[in-house]
Amino acid sequence: MPEAIARCASAGIRIIMVTGDHPRTGAGDRPPDRPGHERAPVVINGEQLRLMSPTQLQLALDAPEILFARVAAEQKMRIVEALRTRVKSSPSPATGSTTRRR
Repeated sequence: MPEAIARCASAGIRIIMVTGDHPRTGAGDRPPDRPGHERAPVVINGEQLRLMSPTQLQLALDAPEILFARVAAEQKMRIVEALRTRVKSSPSPATGSTTRRR
């Protein structure tokens, strides 16, 4: 799996890992440091996530690389919903009459 993560990262895909495992187990799947990505991921455990407000979770999702560890199934759904909210609220590409067929 580290190779797949490295390939995604090199393609500009942001890494968000969500696991019920211990943080060290999840971090073990992380590829070795590479230029521009020397920092370790932000680690948020299930207890920290439980105490976060929706706004705090949205701010945490700004981190370039995140590892959610020791999270329960319902917490995983909370993360997914927070990510969906981000996608819905992000600006969409400009569209106009030039993109519409007549």
